[in-house]
Amino acid sequence: MTKSTIDADTILKRATPVEHQESHEIQPFGHLVHMPIALSETTCKESVENLNQLLADTITLRDLYKKHHWQTAGPTFYQLHLLFDKHYEEQNTLVDSIAERIQLLGGVSLAMAPDVAEITLIPRPPKGREAAPTQISRLLHAHEIVLKEARTMARLAASAFRSFAGDRHGHAGRWAAWLMVPIGARALSVARTRLPRRFLASDGHFGDTDRSWRFRRPAPSGRPVGAPDLREPRVLNARSTRDVDAGSCD
Repeated sequence: MTKSTIDADTILKRATPVEHQESHEIQPFGHLVHMPIALSETTCKESVENLNQLLADTITLRDLYKKHHWQTAGPTFYQLHLLFDKHYEEQNTLVDSIAERIQLLGGVSLAMAPDVAEITLIPRPPKGREAAPTQISRLLHAHEIVLKEARTMARLAASAFRSFAGDRHGHAGRWAAWLMVPIGARALSVARTRLPRRFLASDGHFGDTDRSWRFRRPAPSGRPVGAPDLREPRVLNARSTRDVDAGSCD
């Protein structure tokens, strides 16, 4: 039996990256994917729209800090140069947090500068350098815009459902759902195609010799074995009562 060989041109052709690829969007902007987070589609849609507006203004404020970091001048140059860069990093952290919350609600977050410029409420600064007092005044005005809209959006969200900030377990659950939904779908398809039928049709393990594959069936009551009965009254300890009364946030 002869061993087939591949010439150098074929190898190079396979190793060359395929450029200029184009495809349709897998989720258009403004459309939501249903996520199992116990929130209605209307509530999620309104929250995504508000958060995208807040995201656009926060991105603009972040970039404004970097612009002033580069262009500041005068006797306070060193202090302002460091201060503006510090606040830029803080705003960058907020941008990432807001964008990820949009995604876990099933939406699509704004990302590119042209899209942000279309909807931001913060006035556009000139391209040239401004004096330090003007830079600070412009930043204060931008912060005021973000604070006003954030407070208004928080009141609207509170009237529809308990906010993320006041719901530790809700935030953790939505975050887990965002991460696990695509993984779970993939795992289910793999299980259906690769696991032996005797495993899927049995009690969830191959036999007494391999207990690591245990997958226990639900009890006759309809809930998994060992799961708490939510119909039973739950006694809150002192700490959990204080957390609920104080409206603690994550």
